[in-house]
Amino acid sequence: MQIEHCLLGTMGICSALVNSKPYTGKIKKGFWRRLIFLTGIIPRGRAKSPKAVIPTDQATESGLRELLAEAGLSAQKAAESDCDCWWKHFSFGVMKRDEALKFVEIHNKHYLIFFLIYYPITNKVIERMLFRDATRSVVIG
Repeated sequence: MQIEHCLLGTMGICSALVNSKPYTGKIKKGFWRRLIFLTGIIPRGRAKSPKAVIPTDQATESGLRELLAEAGLSAQKAAESDCDCWWKHFSFGVMKRDEALKFVEIHNKHYLIFFLIYYPITNKVIERMLFRDATRSVVIG
């Protein structure tokens, strides 16, 4: 569930970046946003996930592999998009491309570290997916 949530979130954020028009408004950076970007740590249990990124109960290895490929492609398109494209987080507000991709990185580390600590990895295929493929998924330039 953690992996699927990360992949769905990555795809949603990257899709919003690619489809957005350049942002010209003022961007507010509140205390929590600054703290999370400074430390790279998201406190546990602070917010609820949007419905679009809540994983299904029927995650399969092949389904996760497909999502991983889609998320990687989405991240690549987002990294190559206009630097003035943007995405709006429900709590942290508007983030331009580079900051949004940094948020994806922080968010995914938050979930994957939890996954690795609390769920022993017995399936070597999933272990390879996490460490080989996921590191190539998001390129922050």
